[in-house]
Amino acid sequence: MKFKSSNIIKFYIPALIILLISALFRFSCLTLRPMHTDEAVHAVKFGALLEEGIYRYDKNEYHGPTLNYFTLVPALLKARKTLGSLDESTLRIVPACAGLGLILLLFLLINGFGRKLIIAVASITAISPLLIFYSRYYIQETLLVFFIFGSIVSVYRFIMTRKIGWLIFTGIFLGLMHATKETALINFLLMIAAFCLTLFIRFKKTVELKKYLQSFSSWYIILVAGTAMIISALFYSSFFSNLRGIPDSLTTYEVYLGKAGSNDIHNHPWYYYLQLLSFSKSPSGMVWSELWIVIAACFGFYFLIRNRNTNSVHYYLILFIGIYTILLLLLYSAIPYKTPWNMLGFYHGLIILAGYGIIQFFTDNKKMVAKIPAIIFLLAGSFHLLAQVYILNFKTPSDPDNPYVYAHTGNDIYKIVTRIDSVAFMSYQGNNLPVEIIFPGHDYWPLPWYLRNYQNVGYRDSVYFSQPIATIILASPAFEKEIISGLYEIPPPGKRYLYLPLFEHYTELRPMVEIRGYIRKDIWDNYTMFRNN
Repeated sequence: MKFKSSNIIKFYIPALIILLISALFRFSCLTLRPMHTDEAVHAVKFGALLEEGIYRYDKNEYHGPTLNYFTLVPALLKARKTLGSLDESTLRIVPACAGLGLILLLFLLINGFGRKLIIAVASITAISPLLIFYSRYYIQETLLVFFIFGSIVSVYRFIMTRKIGWLIFTGIFLGLMHATKETALINFLLMIAAFCLTLFIRFKKTVELKKYLQSFSSWYIILVAGTAMIISALFYSSFFSNLRGIPDSLTTYEVYLGKAGSNDIHNHPWYYYLQLLSFSKSPSGMVWSELWIVIAACFGFYFLIRNRNTNSVHYYLILFIGIYTILLLLLYSAIPYKTPWNMLGFYHGLIILAGYGIIQFFTDNKKMVAKIPAIIFLLAGSFHLLAQVYILNFKTPSDPDNPYVYAHTGNDIYKIVTRIDSVAFMSYQGNNLPVEIIFPGHDYWPLPWYLRNYQNVGYRDSVYFSQPIATIILASPAFEKEIISGLYEIPPPGKRYLYLPLFEHYTELRPMVEIRGYIRKDIWDNYTMFRNN
């Protein structure tokens, strides 16, 4: 590739600026937001892998193991060897790298997309509030989107070069998809459906289609499938130390079928995702919306339909992505079980369609009369996106007004942990301070993450006090009567202590999930005496 001065100014410098902006938004202040329940669960599970070198796949929860294993890289680079030594940035840097990787993969499509489209798609990706928000989340979704896009890029590179190495990369990415989330099977099947539809659109005659397919050896499929199965098996079997994980990664679909139709908490109407992207208004008056990206994507799909008579292989790459995106959007909208991060798969496709729509619009319209309104629209939309990036990710990253916050841990968690740390320090008990946590259905997360350095913490889903009773009790209000009984009626005389409220004000673990604290009076008296002196 020749580096002409015009290419440096028009492509390489803008590309570098986009990468720097993208990295800034994804890697800055990763400890700013409290840990979501799901993040804390994955973090504690990773801690077991870090400390003991053991990972066991659970087909009922947690998804696939790639997030855990890839987190070993930053943990070892930072010389973190225990759960207690970890921090949020060490964990969240993994999805942040995957988010940046979505832009880096674009440059492998330079001959397919063209420089203008790559810059357009990279720019939108760099400043998308949704992509940035979940690139800073220690969950699997951003990794999954990265592996999906990696498989698409690899297939395209193979079709254009016929180099076997790209087939191996395709198998690796497909295997990593499945090893990241078992539901990747949906993505894989829709990719096949989109590929078949693209071929039928391109080859209008059966003879032409048959001739094209005959140019590919059946060994290609065997190579890709074999590589994918090996990669998936390596991760699910914990590198062959737990062979049971391989069949469990398949029988888990029974669990997911049950979740898809029965979980009322996460059941939402079909338009839930489109509504999140289109319009949301907070009590403060701030309007959240990425609607202009959706509008630009609609223009992109329109141009794909209008230009369908072309024979360009590159056009059919974008058409494939467009068909796959629409199929995924329709299916995910039809499934009752919905969470905001599930949008990432089709949303990334919408961004590519939006970039295509923008480039085609300016290519087709040579007159400034048509361009000026479009430029104003794009600039206004971009500035609004940047404002949302700052507010959603750095100002209100856990506020319920944030449309991408979903049952997120509130800032009260810091008050809870600070109070416990202060009591532990002033009582000279340190991390040996006895703490009892009682919540129905084990709904006490993310406390195991925040209390990871404490050695005497008990987690229960019902009231049962061992003797002696813990110094601090954290519990759901639903158990208050049972706790009072357990403190003052069950213990024999001489072993009863008076307990006082640990918090002066109403405290939440998450929105609408109250947590109450109780502390032994003698410990509280010592604490307040030291605090006031």
